[in-house]
Formats: sequence, structure tokens, C-alpha cells
Amino acid sequence: MKTKNIILLFSAMLFITACIQKPAASKDMVLVDSLNAAATTAWNSGDINQIMSLYSDDAIVISGQMKMSGKDSISNGWKIVSQYAKNFNSYVGVSAVTEQMVYMEGLFTFDWNQDNYSAFAKGVMVTVWKKQTDNSWKITYSEENHGDLVK
Repeated sequence: MKTKNIILLFSAMLFITACIQKPAASKDMVLVDSLNAAATTAWNSGDINQIMSLYSDDAIVISGQMKMSGKDSISNGWKIVSQYAKNFNSYVGVSAVTEQMVYMEGLFTFDWNQDNYSAFAKGVMVTVWKKQTDNSWKITYSEENHGDLVK
């Protein structure tokens, strides 16, 4: 009899849990996800203009040993990298959102293919987005480190 009651109780709990509506994703998480998706899409396009549309005019980027500031400098650096970095994925682990800024910290991966050399890169990233006067979001600071590429 006890087993039957336990099974009924467990079944009722499963039924109730299944019927409870899941809360909608928070507005902040939706923004984080959309900015992360925009960056991933731009990088996977391989189009330098689409990649550069992510950055503010005064952005700062630190990528391993490369340190770039301003769109011209960043564009020159990314023109080279975007030719060889493909299949970019990013995974935001920590984020913070205010009305004017979005902070993201997480992991990323991409494939590097240059001539006869292929490698898999993975690393950590920090990205700060700032709301612009036209209400768009642009990267103002980006730092990433992937260490050595792994064949």
C-alpha cells in the first residue's frame, strides 16, 4: 500500500511540475543572448564590414599579444584574422546588464585554417557593450586569450 501511495504522489508531483509555466527569459538575458548572437553571426560571416559594425569608434581590443584601439587599428587586425578564423562559437557564462552597458564573460572556440595549417582554438573572453546615442549597442572593450592553437 505504501508503494502505491508513493507512486501516486510521485506521479502527481510530475504532473504538477509539467503543468507549471516556465518563466519567460529575463529582458536582460534576452539582450545578452542577442548581442552574443550578433557577434557570432558577424564573425562567422567572414565579412570585415559586418565584424566592424559591432565596434564603437573608440573601441579597445586586446587579443593575445595584439592591442588595438580605434576602428582603423581594429579593422587592420581583424582583416587578417577573419580570413583564417572560421566556425566561431561563444558561450557567455557571466553577464551583467545596466541601462547603458552590458558586460559578458565566457568561453569561445573557432577553427583556424591557414594554408596547410589547421588548428582548434579555445579561450576566454571579456566583452563590454555600450549603448550608443542611437540606441544601438557597440563593443567598447574586448579582451580575449586563446593561448596556443591546438592541431
